[in-house]
Amino acid sequence: MAAHSWPDELGCPLLDGYSEQQNPVTIRSEYDVGPAKVRRRYTTPVTLVSAKIAVNRAQADELLRFFNVRLMGGVERFKMQSPLDLKDHEFRFVNPPAFSALSATHFSVTLDLERID
Repeated sequence: MAAHSWPDELGCPLLDGYSEQQNPVTIRSEYDVGPAKVRRRYTTPVTLVSAKIAVNRAQADELLRFFNVRLMGGVERFKMQSPLDLKDHEFRFVNPPAFSALSATHFSVTLDLERID
């Protein structure tokens, strides 16, 4: 269960550029004769999420502090609202946030996450 919440100062991820791809929860075993056997690997599906947020310099500092300190470099899970269904879900970082400069004071940040629920 997530002990942390996404910082309100960072807002919700942008709908533009947001994507989700659920990993398969089954494993398939092929045989020489007869139909393949399909079984469930695990009970909780993990969905890979790619999201973008636009931040200013102060928000960029807050994001890095959230990632490095509160989430211990991405180890801990956090709750955040999905822009698709506007519900809170549990997420974890797959990679550190990637920053691209939009101007001297504003940045586009790509978030590689996994949704665990």
